[in-house]
Amino acid sequence: MSRAAYTMTLALAALWLLVGCTTTSSSMWPERSTFTQTKIDRLQVLIQRQQMSKEASKLAFNYDTWHLGDVPAVNSVLPLLSPDGSRMAVNTGTEPSMATRLAQPDAPIPTESGIAIWQILPGRGGLKIQTTLEGPLLLTDSADETGFLVERPNHDGSRWIGKVDWNTGELHWLVTGPDVAVYPALGHGGRLAWSERSIDGDAFDLVIRFSQTRSGDQPETVIPHGDGDWLLPSWSGRSNRLAVYRVTSTQLQLFSLDANSPESLQEDLRHIPVLAGGRRVDALLAAAGRNHVVGLPRPPLEEVFYYDPRQQRMMLWLPTGLNWDQPMPLADLSVAAVHDDRGGYLLTLPDGLYWQDRNDHRKLMRIELIPWIARRTSNPLVPYLLLQVGHERVTVQAMRPDRRRNQPVADAEPAS
Repeated sequence: MSRAAYTMTLALAALWLLVGCTTTSSSMWPERSTFTQTKIDRLQVLIQRQQMSKEASKLAFNYDTWHLGDVPAVNSVLPLLSPDGSRMAVNTGTEPSMATRLAQPDAPIPTESGIAIWQILPGRGGLKIQTTLEGPLLLTDSADETGFLVERPNHDGSRWIGKVDWNTGELHWLVTGPDVAVYPALGHGGRLAWSERSIDGDAFDLVIRFSQTRSGDQPETVIPHGDGDWLLPSWSGRSNRLAVYRVTSTQLQLFSLDANSPESLQEDLRHIPVLAGGRRVDALLAAAGRNHVVGLPRPPLEEVFYYDPRQQRMMLWLPTGLNWDQPMPLADLSVAAVHDDRGGYLLTLPDGLYWQDRNDHRKLMRIELIPWIARRTSNPLVPYLLLQVGHERVTVQAMRPDRRRNQPVADAEPAS
């Protein structure tokens, strides 16, 4: 008998004696309720969870943290970090409306919404303001080593996409013209993808700009909207695959395309349903916690994290895996997810930051009482930055795993 099974047997025996195994009345004690099989089953579950918590504590994510500072920012747009964690961009000023974020026709222009770039100083040096850019500008969720992407809503109804240099704050326009270009994503080799509609149109096409050819051109492909919208594309951290949301009148789907070239787009097309009767706002909600930064450590698998509004938890989709049509649910009520240094997960829940084992998702431990949003960096000295957004401010904390304590324990075994 294993240690876990022996502990469970003793605990059940003790509880059985405490509650009483018969219903015979006594002059000393009041009559006691029958200890039903249902109660036994519930106690077994509780004891199993307690045992798993003890085992998980041997394998859990151990770390050190230190406070870096607080900066003013809007609450509805998450901060964006450079891959090495040395810079942070935040949206400042007034909160953009939901109509503006969804790029709806006649949406208000966020003239008071600007961008601030902050330096994250080495060690425990804290934060220092570097550059500010006046609006109207909307921060996106995409960046690379050289800069980050922004959108500018124009008064004529069009919207442009630009890239801001992390060091100088110089803004260079990537997509201009009379159309509405939104939700851009940077990829490897100068690739760029975004959603686009005409000013008078209502539905969004998907536009993919590929790497530069030998002649100096960057070919583009437009996938028409058909009977719905293509929204919020994002490039893989491992390859040139592209994930994108598809919204129709009947459902919200998540697609994965091989975007290595215009010819490969139809070669390995995968898609899964996310929500029945989806809307554009559901796609925005599904992608709300993502962080699309080129130059971070490669993920262990071809993967896409997304939030399921129906199940109210983060999901992990492996579009090229064996069971590609069966996304894996992560912890209930989780709203953001990243990998830890061993391939497990750091999950943001309403009551704190949690660690979840990658091999046994039942092993879940709260490691912080504050619902931090964890972000990876490429800096081995500060591999994680923690963000807390609220009250028109962003609080930043550094986190470094203690790899000496994060090694698996040899005698740890799953609960029986």
